[in-house]
Amino acid sequence: MDNIDLWINKIESNLQRYGNVVQNLYTIAIAYSQTEKIFSIRPNLLDFPHGIGLKKIPFLKNWPTKKIITFINNGKLQEKFANFQKWNIQKNRSLLSQIKAKLLVWECYLTFLEGDYSQTLVAQEVLYTKKLYFFRGLIWKNKNYTMIVGLNKFQGNKLYANDYCSFFTALLTSESFIEKAQNIDKIAKINKIWYNLQKNHGKINSN
Repeated sequence: MDNIDLWINKIESNLQRYGNVVQNLYTIAIAYSQTEKIFSIRPNLLDFPHGIGLKKIPFLKNWPTKKIITFINNGKLQEKFANFQKWNIQKNRSLLSQIKAKLLVWECYLTFLEGDYSQTLVAQEVLYTKKLYFFRGLIWKNKNYTMIVGLNKFQGNKLYANDYCSFFTALLTSESFIEKAQNIDKIAKINKIWYNLQKNHGKINSN
């Protein structure tokens, strides 16, 4: 099944890494210039299934997010694939490719969350398509791809509506990001960053 075991192992590994980040990190605060307002990212474990596209898989589509996370943590995702007779790898190759692409983006995002932000750029006010807008974007580039994590303003609590961003979507493209996006104000290097611990909300890194 197209190395499905390797694919699921990657999902399990990434969820474990993200869980460690969420457990230890309260927010990441970022300034991408000396004049722009600082914005903060607040990691949330519930972002993971949606962020890598698992909720598009037919047999997980209507599942609660917490149930999907529990299934992955219990090692039952492989069993679910094996027992689902309607899953046809040929018909769903496009969907599988999308998830694999999102996992490549998550690899960059996790590295950033774990403290290595040296290769991370920040995009401001991005209208990617007519239906895809994000308040901020984190960008990584290599010779083959541009990888983007879109961020939305945190909507869970009005108190933090202007302060926190939540994970929105993961995009991977072989085309120029600037040329493909319908509108983008600017792309900049990170000017200053703070990694704030859950415990006492203490700062563990700044530049």
